[in-house]
Amino acid sequence: MSRLDRRFSACARDNRAALIGYLTAFDPDLETSFANLEAACAAGLDVLELGVPFSDPAADGPEIQAAMVRALAAGSTVAGVLDLAKRLRDRFSDLPIVLFSYANPLLRSAERYPEGAVGFCRHLVERGVDGLLVVDRPPEEAAVLREPAREAGLDWIALCAPTSPSSRR
Repeated sequence: MSRLDRRFSACARDNRAALIGYLTAFDPDLETSFANLEAACAAGLDVLELGVPFSDPAADGPEIQAAMVRALAAGSTVAGVLDLAKRLRDRFSDLPIVLFSYANPLLRSAERYPEGAVGFCRHLVERGVDGLLVVDRPPEEAAVLREPAREAGLDWIALCAPTSPSSRR
């Protein structure tokens, strides 16, 4: 059972909803970002969505777009975000950490690994990441990341609307 499964099961046993928080990594800078992430986790988040900054966050609203611009200006990289994830994992061993990202930065990072996306996803697990939420890939186009993520032991989180057919959930 994954950390996410355990956390959601615990919330269900307690008859409560899970508190899931999102913060963009490196916003407004590395150390302030870590302090904010650490404070949010210590305050009782059930799950952390750690946002990977991207230069074209078209699926996000103006607040997250602005956070991503600030984070990129502060020098954010995927490797830097994974270093933040590792620091958080070292401090909060039971907290599920989900990488919230667009496909482009993940696929570009995966190109640097001899095993491609599978090797990259294994590295995510080594850095303390529990799941992937890729906001700009519909299920029909997600296999390039979904299958390697699952093979590496990551939970894959798909976005769906109330009107989405069950075949897309």
